[in-house]
Amino acid sequence: MRIHNIVTLLFFLLSLFICFFLLKLNQDLISIDLLFFELEASVGVLILSTFVIGLFVAFLFEILFFLKKKYKSGE
Repeated sequence: MRIHNIVTLLFFLLSLFICFFLLKLNQDLISIDLLFFELEASVGVLILSTFVIGLFVAFLFEILFFLKKKYKSGE
């Protein structure tokens, strides 16, 4: 295996390790009152879900930015 593969594997395992500890150490239940219903979830799940939603939003904006840039350069 090349060093790049080993570093990628270690980074992935470290990410899983951090996610595991976030979920296990933050098991307190909190209640979130949304507009029409109330949601009860643990703190760890909410931290990870907001992080993943933020990643998807940032990825979406990057795609839109590059498509706009590509469209302008094509004119």
